[in-house]
Amino acid sequence: MTEQRSGDGWWVTSFVIGIVALIVGVIGIALAAGDNESRSAAAAGGGTGGQTEFDVTLADISVSPRSIDVPEGQVVTLHVTNTGVMDHDLKVNGESGTRMLKPGESETIVVGPFSAATSAWCTVPGHRAAGMEMAINVVGGTPAGPAHEGSSAGGSSGGSGAGFATI
Repeated sequence: MTEQRSGDGWWVTSFVIGIVALIVGVIGIALAAGDNESRSAAAAGGGTGGQTEFDVTLADISVSPRSIDVPEGQVVTLHVTNTGVMDHDLKVNGESGTRMLKPGESETIVVGPFSAATSAWCTVPGHRAAGMEMAINVVGGTPAGPAHEGSSAGGSSGGSGAGFATI
């Protein structure tokens, strides 16, 4: 008698290995891109008065840039895009910010003004601990403690319509 082998085991093994390799690759690229991406308000075209704008990318598992510098009292506009394969959000002090963004979605939020350093992070369980956090440094402001302690951002929370949220 001839023994027949099933090709299903090979296909499943190849699929699992491929998915694991894809996830590891995405995380590696995201971490490499986020390492040296601290931008200042001056570099982003900001200054005293008016608004400062930053493009923020959420990936699996990183936020880029890793930190931003804004003048004390400055209102900041963040153009947030989820380039990852999972849903992510970005919340200042873990409270107010974007809605949960599906892969490929974007949202613009207005935050501040800030009088002290704080941070923003993804609120999906485990994502902040894995590195999905962005420091918001205030130039001329009061230094904050460790990023996870955070400090209160001024302003009101809630949406202001048409893809914008005011924090």
